Amino acid sequence: IALSAIKMGVWELDLRTGELQWDDSTYDLYGLRRKDIRINQEKWRYLVHPDDLDTIVKSQNLAIAEARPLDLEFRIIRGNHEIRLISYKAHVEKGPQGKPIRLIGINYDITEQRKAQEEINTLSSLVESSEDMIAYWDLEGQLIFVNTAAKEKLGWRFDKNRIYNYMT
Repeated sequence: IALSAIKMGVWELDLRTGELQWDDSTYDLYGLRRKDIRINQEKWRYLVHPDDLDTIVKSQNLAIAEARPLDLEFRIIRGNHEIRLISYKAHVEKGPQGKPIRLIGINYDITEQRKAQEEINTLSSLVESSEDMIAYWDLEGQLIFVNTAAKEKLGWRFDKNRIYNYMT
């Protein structure tokens, strides 16, 4: 329940048999139900956005060959045709002879985080490029931000590493 609530799912790929196993939360992330589909590598690849698939497969194969962790982002196309952004982290597990035998990982839906970050970046860009003077103080009176127009018009030199307190 906790993994589903935070939009995170766990999966495992047996490198000897090719069998792919997902927990219920992973099925939820992809907009699928366990009872409706038995997942395998081919079906998973079908769900990955076509523009991202080649990079994902090459990165996964290289991580397995080098037995190193995998940390990627890619788009999926859910069952309802909605595109979501997934953070994909995996660890290669080695067998007794030191050869990779299993890939164990998590998928995490970062779509909303990415949208929020893009909005923040857009707003920050608008504020910074505004010809209006814009400055921001926190509740203790510390100057947190000054845009370029305010610095230029007031002749301020703003150092982010210095504390400016205008309430004292």
